[in-house]
Amino acid sequence: MSKYVLSTGAQTDLIDIRQYTLDKWGQVQWKGYFAELKSTMILLAENPAIGAKTLDLGDNYFRFPLKHHVIYYIQQPTQIVIVAVLGKSMSPQKHFEIIN
Repeated sequence: MSKYVLSTGAQTDLIDIRQYTLDKWGQVQWKGYFAELKSTMILLAENPAIGAKTLDLGDNYFRFPLKHHVIYYIQQPTQIVIVAVLGKSMSPQKHFEIIN
């Protein structure tokens, strides 16, 4: 497994993170952080078991922290689906529908 896809919600999360980072710290900071996000998503796609199971969200849900955010994803046979990228203090239940 070495592929990941972004859900619509995760795409929206990344747009929000981008805008906040650009407003607060500028383009250079955003480019660096985006590179970290992307490399972490690739790492998760190649090694999906390194995330922590998140049973309160569903059977195949995992989470993986990155700095001030947490990447939530679902394992599928040939890929992972990134379902959300949320601030560490945010509740995932409020941001995406639970699929079991």
